[in-house]
Amino acid sequence: MLIHDFKLDNYLFDTTEKELDKKEVKRIRRLLKQEMYEIFNGRNMPAIKD
Repeated sequence: MLIHDFKLDNYLFDTTEKELDKKEVKRIRRLLKQEMYEIFNGRNMPAIKD
């Protein structure tokens, strides 16, 4: 099962979502979703577009 809505703070180390600017939060979410899709599908996937 794939997680679509998640708390970013659960995936960050030594920082919180509030400490990051909006552009960086968007980039990290995109990369995290990419990693989740790759793990779920068991292979590398093309880059996800926002």
